[in-house]
Amino acid sequence: VIERIISLKEEFGYSYWEVDTNSGICRFTVHNRHNPVLPLEGRRILITDVDGNRFEIEDYTRTEAKHLRIIETML
Repeated sequence: VIERIISLKEEFGYSYWEVDTNSGICRFTVHNRHNPVLPLEGRRILITDVDGNRFEIEDYTRTEAKHLRIIETML
C-alpha cells in the first residue's frame, strides 16, 4: 500500500515513481500505454508496474496536486 508519493515524473510513455509504502521506500516504473492504473471502489486505485508488481493507493485524491494531475491522466 502506497502511503506517500515522494516523486512521480513522466517521460517517453513511462512514469517513474518513488513512493513510501507500508513496507518502506520503493521505486518502480509504469508503462503508461498499458492501462497501468485501475480505479477500484471509492477513491482507491491499483497501479501495476512493468514487472507486474501491484501497488494500491487508498485515496488518490489526497496526493499532492502535481502528482494528482499525472495520476488522473492515467485513469
